Amino acid sequence: MNSLFPLDEAEKYLRGIFPGLVRDGNALEWPDRDGKTALRVEHVDVKARDGLLVKEVVRLNHWTSGLQPLTAAAHAGVINRWATLSGVTNATDGQSASLACQTGIFAPDRAAAERVYAPLLCTEAAIIGWHAALLARGCFNVDPSDSPLQGTANATPYGEADFRHCLQLAHNMGLFANAEEHSVTAEVPWDPGAYSHSVSLPEMRAHLTTQNNLSDADVEGLGGRTSLISLSTNEPHAMYGNGLLSRLELPLPVEGPSAVALVSELNQWELSSFDLPPFFGAWCLGPRAPTFVSFVPNAMCVPGLLSNLLGWNRVRAARVREWVGEHGSMEH
Repeated sequence: MNSLFPLDEAEKYLRGIFPGLVRDGNALEWPDRDGKTALRVEHVDVKARDGLLVKEVVRLNHWTSGLQPLTAAAHAGVINRWATLSGVTNATDGQSASLACQTGIFAPDRAAAERVYAPLLCTEAAIIGWHAALLARGCFNVDPSDSPLQGTANATPYGEADFRHCLQLAHNMGLFANAEEHSVTAEVPWDPGAYSHSVSLPEMRAHLTTQNNLSDADVEGLGGRTSLISLSTNEPHAMYGNGLLSRLELPLPVEGPSAVALVSELNQWELSSFDLPPFFGAWCLGPRAPTFVSFVPNAMCVPGLLSNLLGWNRVRAARVREWVGEHGSMEH
């Protein structure tokens, strides 16, 4: 069966790097560093909640025994701060621990599969074994010029105009957002009616009540909890140098066993779902909040990715809010 994902082209590209690659139907597998890597396309034909049809799921995994000690929830919750498109997980297919990422592809999304998903996944496939070997040895800070990628010291190909465009998209979505030359942030409501955490600041509350004729109750609602999306090109990765860092921070506590369990459960939930945004990254224990983090090195920065990441994280924030509400996890 023909796939929306260009698997034939992916095979040609990856076979040029890994001569030991073997294809079995819609699966590519090859030995890689201390383990093995697989890129698989699975036809699913699952109707998503918005009525669109998810035709297939593309999964990338790298397995190596050196990752096994790192998959304890507490360890993975911290190590995944170094996630690229993939993070440390317990594999859902019964095999050992892996670095993993995946995306569902909707029926109308052949262009996205060819122009966005394939370049990202194929480049990630080329570096995932090197990344896993470093993590297994506890090497979290290396000279990026020694990585398998080129252009690690170059300026990331997104400038002020790109971030301003992203800012306008956020405003069009009804989100409170700000942009600078190399970054953009946007807040997604967590509490009903919330708009921005900044509304809770005394000077902002005073301005809104006096200048906008809002009651204290109105202001209280607007200043409710929000999830924070941030996209930045001025925070290099410790292994890959320059690129695009994406974060989604939840307004939940990051301390204690509940937070550790939450990020582990979120990673498993996303890997077991077909109609969520692309699982390019991983949930981790961020410095101040449970955080979905992904880093796209320079060599993987495809056109339009800023807008994609904004949209994906906006949807992810809303779906996670629903999931937490259903599971009653960490609301207090």
